[in-house]
Amino acid sequence: MRDQLDNDAPEYGVEMVAFATASLAEAKGQATKAHQLLLRFWQLDEQREVRYYHRYLAPPLVRLSLLLGQDDVARAVTESVEAGAKLAPDVPTVQSTALRCRGLLEHDPDALIRAVELARPVGRLIDHLFTCEDAAGVLGAAGRTEDAIALWSEALERYEAVGADAWATRVLALLRRHGVRRGTRGPRQRPSAGWDGLTPTEHAVSDLVAEGLTNREIARRLHISPHTVNTHLRHVFQKLSVPSRAALAAEHPGR
Repeated sequence: MRDQLDNDAPEYGVEMVAFATASLAEAKGQATKAHQLLLRFWQLDEQREVRYYHRYLAPPLVRLSLLLGQDDVARAVTESVEAGAKLAPDVPTVQSTALRCRGLLEHDPDALIRAVELARPVGRLIDHLFTCEDAAGVLGAAGRTEDAIALWSEALERYEAVGADAWATRVLALLRRHGVRRGTRGPRQRPSAGWDGLTPTEHAVSDLVAEGLTNREIARRLHISPHTVNTHLRHVFQKLSVPSRAALAAEHPGR
């Protein structure tokens, strides 16, 4: 790694090493070091007109630039990513990255939620879950705690599933700051499947689905967003092994 970083013309692909090294530096509280590393390779790729690594370099660079008061860098990176996204309008991860950067720059929760929605079905773990974390951070700062918790929980479940313990620990700490107490393997003393495995909010969502309410109507009833309702409903489907709202309603114990 040191040889690559000391080289004035590193090979293609070293951006991923830089991304990983910057992530470690940030985790150790070395935000300036992480920012400098990301910025160096971002500028190199800009010179070479390489856009492939935007999804890895750009979002953390925007976030750290804002943290360090370098708003001009954050704006320039965002505008460059958005320009690149115009060349690939049908590529979800490219569009997600552009929305993620814009959402971070403007502290726009809705842009970040849309970024998550685009990244989720693609299945690229880093794209999906890091976007969840960025979105949750902005949502939490905006006072939308339920939405933030839903996205942090979504990230935590995937991190635990693949054994990404360091990332899971990071998200657990964020959840605890927002009053959520759970162990590294899920809510304490709660089964992982079946009706007994549902959280109180998941039970409430299930009850309202059985009554025939739409996600938007459920959101109004529970004072959460439709996105949060959708997240809870997806968890319910998984825990109950049902494929649809109709199947959930048919299985509901109140029927």
